[in-house]
Amino acid sequence: MKTVDDLTRYIEETLGIKIKPVLRGNNATAPLFLTNLYYLYETTLIDSKVLFIIDKGREELTPASVKKHISLIREKWGAEVIYVRNALSSFNRKRLIKHKVPFIIPGNQMYIPMAGIDLREYFRKSILEKPVFSPSTQVFLLSVMINDDYGPYCPKNIAQKLGYSPMTLTRAFDELEATEIGIHSISGKDRILTFECDKKALWKKIQPYLQSPVKKRTVFFGNITEKMYKAGLTALSAYSMIAEGRPVYAASADTWKKIDKETEAYPQ
Repeated sequence: MKTVDDLTRYIEETLGIKIKPVLRGNNATAPLFLTNLYYLYETTLIDSKVLFIIDKGREELTPASVKKHISLIREKWGAEVIYVRNALSSFNRKRLIKHKVPFIIPGNQMYIPMAGIDLREYFRKSILEKPVFSPSTQVFLLSVMINDDYGPYCPKNIAQKLGYSPMTLTRAFDELEATEIGIHSISGKDRILTFECDKKALWKKIQPYLQSPVKKRTVFFGNITEKMYKAGLTALSAYSMIAEGRPVYAASADTWKKIDKETEAYPQ
């Protein structure tokens, strides 16, 4: 398993210790439902028996869930348990450290407080492998600037206004924190985000991470009855003295399919 090989190599390179993790696959080590979430590997580290729980999922678990899972496994295991994942967002990494939850990101970071180890080499941003914002993050930022409202925001409240799920906006907050945009804090169980700069400064700061939402451009002939939105120079002309030129509109993917069936289209 690649993660196990990376973990073994990382520990040897950083601590000079050779380990031989052994797969444990029975529910004597952990509650059955947790074996669906983690691979369990037993080994000896710094003269102590430990169990590595390697996250199987693509989506990151919340730090609170990881802490609870480790507690449940430790009760059955009776020794130290260390969470392992290939990559971890900045927010979740900080929360795990705050709660003193031991974890290892092979090749990147090792935090084992019971052994006095806190190695922070570099942090691989799992959400931003490429420095580009997701569409939902861009919609959120445009909403902030259009409404001249710079916060405070929390994922749940803004998700309701924009029509996204709270989890989608949580990932948007992760992207903004990873790129150091906005002031991020915690209030109770809620993440809070406030933008400290004005519209012009914020626009300049986010530009390197923006991507075009345009998937396809087409010239249509005929009457279009589906709901669309002014775009390009057509939209700009509504807010300035610039000439409109040829009408330009934007449509969602679902609307696009309906229009494509009802009208004659010529790709640009």
